[in-house]
Amino acid sequence: MKKAAKKPEGGLRMFREWLSLKPELLWAYDGAVDPSVRHHLALRTGRMSAWLLRRGSVRLVSDDAVLRVGTGEWVFFSGGFQRHDFTKDARVLSVSLKVPDGAAAVWRHEPFKVKAAGNGRLERAARLLVATILKRGGKPGGGLHDESFGLEDFLRVDALGLEWAAEYVRQLTAAGGAVKVRKRQDARVSAALRLLEATPFQKGFSELKLARAMKLSAGHLERLFQRETGATPRQVWERLRKEEAGWRVPHAETPLKQLAFELGFCSQAHFSGWYRRTFGLSPSAARARAGGAQL
Repeated sequence: MKKAAKKPEGGLRMFREWLSLKPELLWAYDGAVDPSVRHHLALRTGRMSAWLLRRGSVRLVSDDAVLRVGTGEWVFFSGGFQRHDFTKDARVLSVSLKVPDGAAAVWRHEPFKVKAAGNGRLERAARLLVATILKRGGKPGGGLHDESFGLEDFLRVDALGLEWAAEYVRQLTAAGGAVKVRKRQDARVSAALRLLEATPFQKGFSELKLARAMKLSAGHLERLFQRETGATPRQVWERLRKEEAGWRVPHAETPLKQLAFELGFCSQAHFSGWYRRTFGLSPSAARARAGGAQL
């Protein structure tokens, strides 16, 4: 008997509650996988996504499972940690929605895959979304949040995004016990990732302390990380810090001097230099572009 995939914590809620938990459309794309994201590690995705492999294949590693997805298959996933490796010839039909802050537990589920054959409604909904975005001014392959739309066009694209989200949930409900996945190999890596995420950046990074917390040697921990995530613990920590800085600098109201300290830098000047090398512009310029405070 096959084990049913864990479903999101949906259930019955008042309409006003669902409004605060509603996912937002991030992108819809149909085409070749860009070489820059063919091999990618993300630690706090905050997304619910689906890919149809039109050609090639992908190996997807998440908090819950390892999946190999081939041509003619859809894969659905929502959670935190994600590593994917596409083949060079991969082409995908891809839709992704952002999960609101604080709503991760509602939408999170184990990855699952279904055959494209017999699921034409799913592909038609995704293709309509892509075509509508392109027709109304969006760029192929780009995220939507920084694109300009008229009010009517925005509402139509947003409505199609919600239609897609409903189809996503229908597929998740229908999957039930039809999915069999291989669990990730070592729970210690998952525990170490959770510890990294929970530790404030201003405390700095110590691979030795992390290894001791996992009751491993530093060398053993690094080998496990390389095998499971394709990165060392320090590289993972740096990526977490990069993700945090990439969001908080343009969007948060925290003064830059304080933010530098909270991200583990000894001075604002040190932080500014790192940010410029990482993102290609200064923190002040990034904040100004987003219309935030310059303090």
